[in-house]
Amino acid sequence: MLTTEQIINKLGIEGSAPEVQDKMLQDLANSVATRILLRISEKLTDAELDELSKLTDADDEGGVEAYISSKIANFEDFKIQIEAELIDEIVTNREAVNAQVSAMKSEII
Repeated sequence: MLTTEQIINKLGIEGSAPEVQDKMLQDLANSVATRILLRISEKLTDAELDELSKLTDADDEGGVEAYISSKIANFEDFKIQIEAELIDEIVTNREAVNAQVSAMKSEII
């Protein structure tokens, strides 16, 4: 898993104000969590999702983690991969947007 500093550098926000960095990191964490939940839901059966829902409703965080880990092989690697994919998407999209803006600026000049 990447360190906070590595993520900041990869996203290209190392020169940003600390509050901007914190906001970006929180948004990234929320997006990663959403993707993890989506991918989990794709891998589990309806019955397994019902069981997971019961654990979630009971606020049994340890039970939720243990249940998911029992159903998804190498769950830690699974989470790391999703985080890495999302960071790569953000970087790629940022580069594409920057290239498009540069092209638009050169057309204006």
